[in-house]
Amino acid sequence: TALKPLVLSGPDSEQADTAATGNGAEGEDDEDDEPARVVTFGTLLSDSLVITAAVAMGLQWFIIGSLEAIAPSYLQERFGLGVFTASAVWSVTPVSHMLNNFGSAALSKRMPYWVLVIFGELATAGGMMCMWFSTLGDKAGPMQLALEIVGLFCIGVGMGYVVGAPLQGITSKLASARGYPDIGQLVAISNSGQQLGLIVGPMAGAPLYEVSESAYYVGTTAVFLVFCLANCRFAQLDKVAEVDRDAARRERRAAAAEARVDALPDKGVEAVLRTTARQIARSASLNKPKSTELL
Repeated sequence: TALKPLVLSGPDSEQADTAATGNGAEGEDDEDDEPARVVTFGTLLSDSLVITAAVAMGLQWFIIGSLEAIAPSYLQERFGLGVFTASAVWSVTPVSHMLNNFGSAALSKRMPYWVLVIFGELATAGGMMCMWFSTLGDKAGPMQLALEIVGLFCIGVGMGYVVGAPLQGITSKLASARGYPDIGQLVAISNSGQQLGLIVGPMAGAPLYEVSESAYYVGTTAVFLVFCLANCRFAQLDKVAEVDRDAARRERRAAAAEARVDALPDKGVEAVLRTTARQIARSASLNKPKSTELL
């Protein structure tokens, strides 16, 4: 087959440029006309990572919901505290939650989100064990009250490191890695987990506490320790993020190379060089690995 002659200068060179690179108006229109991906709640609920994030949220609020029904009256009966004093002791948890929101947000810039979430769940488990130790024995002295306060503080630490910046960051990474166009759907599922925790906590946790204090504290601690293993699955999101950052760096280098070639004079051999460089730059961009294949 005979090759068509190559036009090196003049207005036809721009047409050859466009035909070779596929960068004309029609190509741009084809990209713009690509339909947006539609994701239903059914698709999201079939994603195990989405469910894991929602359960992590729900477990934390399960503890808060059950303790809100137990702690104030328990503090009054066991330690003889007044209503105001018992409420002040209980407020250790929300104050700790508020302060550790800032701590988790600061550390999330230096540490993986999933590590911070696991730390928060371990803190919650530790807090539940401290509160269990405070119930052992018949004596209710200053040491038992101190253990109760430490336990409430640790639960607040868990809230700050799970439902705060780390879990929200995981939700954002998950939307990016899976290609979910609407992060609001993921937030809705996460908030549903929170509300379920607040509903089930008083209805299930408080009756379990009435049956056996040890079963309540030890059982919830065991659940949190086991669930820490499930949250290790979020580590794969960091691998996806690294692939995306590498692809973005290659795209920036390709764009910079194309810009330098575009600055060359539009005549002679330079036109051929510009066309070739554009093709190389675009092939590097198009052949980037798909991060979603890692999940």
